Amino acid sequence: MSFSTALSNDLATFFNTSEYAESITYTPSGGAATTITIIDDTQDATLQDPETPGDNKIILVKYSDVNTPGYKDTITWDSITWYIIRNVSGGKTVGIWTLEISRSARRQF
Repeated sequence: MSFSTALSNDLATFFNTSEYAESITYTPSGGAATTITIIDDTQDATLQDPETPGDNKIILVKYSDVNTPGYKDTITWDSITWYIIRNVSGGKTVGIWTLEISRSARRQF
């Protein structure tokens, strides 16, 4: 089995909504909304810090679902609109994007 085949099989397992993933609506800036799966990679800050968790999260998105995540793209997750803040890492070679998102309406473009 090749590495790319193994990676595809692993991604299919992790991004399965019966396992780790959740379905959300992804809307690229100026584009049509589509349903994709994500993995919430944010650690629960309440376990380590008495501060209330902020409005930001880190999520993992399959490259095959979103080829070029953009700063003004939005995510609707549990009826809450989230905004992509930045692309932390990832791309075609690893098969996923690591994205920072925020639900804060006060963010600047």
